[in-house]
Amino acid sequence: MSRTRAEDPAGQLQRVVSVLRWMLLAHAVLMACLRWADVAAAWSMAGLLTVMAAWTLAMTVLGHRSTLPPCAITIADVAIAVAVTLVSPTVLGAGIDTSGFQGVGYYWVICAALSAALTSGPAIGCLAALLIISSGLVGVLHTGRWAWSPDLLLVVACWALGRTIDQLRAMMAERDRDHATAARLAERERLGRIVHDGVLQVLSMVEREGPDLGPRGQVLARAARGQGGQLRRMLQTPVVEATRNDPGHDLADLVATVAAHESGQVTVSAMAGELLAPARTVEEIDKAVAEVISNVGLHAGDGAHCWILLEEENGTIVVSERDNGTGMAPEQAVGAAAAGRMGITHSITGRIQALGGSTVMRASPGHGVEWEIRVPIGQDGQLPPSGDPGPGSGSS
Repeated sequence: MSRTRAEDPAGQLQRVVSVLRWMLLAHAVLMACLRWADVAAAWSMAGLLTVMAAWTLAMTVLGHRSTLPPCAITIADVAIAVAVTLVSPTVLGAGIDTSGFQGVGYYWVICAALSAALTSGPAIGCLAALLIISSGLVGVLHTGRWAWSPDLLLVVACWALGRTIDQLRAMMAERDRDHATAARLAERERLGRIVHDGVLQVLSMVEREGPDLGPRGQVLARAARGQGGQLRRMLQTPVVEATRNDPGHDLADLVATVAAHESGQVTVSAMAGELLAPARTVEEIDKAVAEVISNVGLHAGDGAHCWILLEEENGTIVVSERDNGTGMAPEQAVGAAAAGRMGITHSITGRIQALGGSTVMRASPGHGVEWEIRVPIGQDGQLPPSGDPGPGSGSS
């Protein structure tokens, strides 16, 4: 979900940094006035302070409205802070200590590193801090026992600020997903009430009174019963919000997906609760299950029934399917593939093998067909690493 600049927590904290820039600029001007008579190039120091004031104003304006890329602004901000630090020894002269943050900019320069951490994260913020600290070491040796403390505090502050912003963004994204899920559930309940009060009532009436209308009415009653059951299951199927363990790994509920196939000719038994797996894995398993169900309808004979059992065993999805149809001889599957009918080899076996899983088919004439599909997903709900298909891959 997109978020405007005003809603971004980094944008809110950038305003705090803008106020801090003005406060630290005032501190730098005060210190310049106190040592005006001692510096080597007083008017050059005044010019440098003028540049700092102009850039502070520019950053304040850019913080409220800017069409420039944030990366470009960050680079310019750090570059100006580094330049102010580098020229400070020359402007102030050899007699004035410029170690630490005692150059012309004083602590004003740290705002660039803090802003970089807010805009680009902890790593970039720490890098900006190190660049500013390094520029302050040119030609200067730290002699005080605690001279390194401000440098360390700046790096730590940039890291902590960047991490805090990352966590805030993650929390806000989670909040947005929760709100979106709640809105979808509310809309679904509203539509469910409409469907129940309208479409389902009509289908129930057709199912109830259709048999009294003769053969065509009986056909309509069976169709109404099937459609009504599918509609009820669709309305009762839980909505699962996709989550992300890492980029590119959306999760979906395999239990809800497979349960949607239940009908008068298909019985689905599954574990209680959810079985979350990568969305691509769920989609491919669902297509393989749909192909098995389709084969039962096409080849198992009139009145054939299909039973599906979904389980999870030690990080492996197990889908067992059987029917009470006419069955077939094992060599018939080989003959079908040779004749160009690729439902088993491609839509079922090939699809599962691509996921690193395995399929086993058992069939005999008069005793239906049994399938066992196994796909490893690991204990954490993720597929095994590429090149590691998991145990039991292959088909028979």
